[in-house]
Amino acid sequence: GLSREKRKAMTVAGKAAPEEDDVDWVPIKVPKSKEEEHRIRSAVKANFLFQHLNEKQLQLVFDVMHRVSVKANDVVIRQGDPGDLFYVVDEGEFSVLIKQGDKEIEVMQYTTKGGSNPT
Repeated sequence: GLSREKRKAMTVAGKAAPEEDDVDWVPIKVPKSKEEEHRIRSAVKANFLFQHLNEKQLQLVFDVMHRVSVKANDVVIRQGDPGDLFYVVDEGEFSVLIKQGDKEIEVMQYTTKGGSNPT
């Protein structure tokens, strides 16, 4: 089985894996093409959350991931909200803003395409 920490790390664009009711958690596999899985693997290979997982655990994480489409100017994660999801950006540009007082200040801008790490 997976430790509570590993299950937390597996929170992937969906509901967090249960912590209290570990025994009853049943992963729901979301079909993906080989290309989609390859892009996901490429995008997360350098992420510290995934480096300690073995191949079986990684496959479970990839199996339960599902696509979430966003449009320009959609807010994906808002500062102060619970961090209960993990996103892999397949392609696009996104900005990181922090709230200071009543202003939001852009502190980083990323661009990524096809499973590459953001630049």
